[in-house]
Amino acid sequence: MINIMSYENSRIDETLAKIEFILDDSTNHEAVRAVMQTTGIACCSDMISELRIYSEYLPVAEDIGFTEKERNLQFLWEAIDRYPISLAVNFAYPYRRIIAKRAFLSCGRNLICESDVRFNFGRRLSIGDDVFISRGAFFDTKGGIKIGSSVEIGEYVRIMTHSHSESDHTERSYSPVTVEPYARILAGALILPGVTVGEGAIVGEGSVVTEDVHAWSVVSGNPAKFIREREHKGKSGAELKHIWFNMGAFQDEEEIPEKKSPFAGVLPDLKSAVKSEKGAE
Repeated sequence: MINIMSYENSRIDETLAKIEFILDDSTNHEAVRAVMQTTGIACCSDMISELRIYSEYLPVAEDIGFTEKERNLQFLWEAIDRYPISLAVNFAYPYRRIIAKRAFLSCGRNLICESDVRFNFGRRLSIGDDVFISRGAFFDTKGGIKIGSSVEIGEYVRIMTHSHSESDHTERSYSPVTVEPYARILAGALILPGVTVGEGAIVGEGSVVTEDVHAWSVVSGNPAKFIREREHKGKSGAELKHIWFNMGAFQDEEEIPEKKSPFAGVLPDLKSAVKSEKGAE
């Protein structure tokens, strides 16, 4: 029987290791092309240096700056969801971790992030350990978002950190959102700017949260109101067993000390291939 939890020394492991090594060396246009070649994505690879993405046209991008590194990492994050390989979770989950650890302000161990999750400024997103983010979530990170360890973000959750004046759309305000450890925000909920979701709190499906949620409470509705205390039975922290998949799959990541990649010869070869292609154009 095939062990679906582990593919040691598999082609997938090798591909992920190559991608990680490439991005450790550089996040420039050649690195993007190399990653795309490694994953078999050939789309628009000859136009990488000319591509611009949505986030850099937002007004706050002018205030904080938007780097080539940010553009390239966000491009790689979103591009993978347009290809069938994104359906292979044993590739897609680790791939997103590789990008997140380079694109976000901080990203802890064991991030599990499903498809079509979007953000606009990775440098303003901080994520703790053992966080699970379901498909279709949107993080408006302009004002800053901090997600604590062992948090669950359900399908199509939206977290907003900015708003506009009704009398002048160019007048904007920004307020950070914090989600404390062991909180759960269930499918379709909307968290508005400036909100803190307290430790262990649960936000019900489809709720619109306009004010802070107290720790260990359950809220629901539009606007969200207190329903009851969470039935934690005296448990806290790891006792709550925020384990997202059978047998804790994808939650066994370790702190790996910096070391030389076993694929040390891959990057120069890929770079040479890129340069050769440029010369042939």
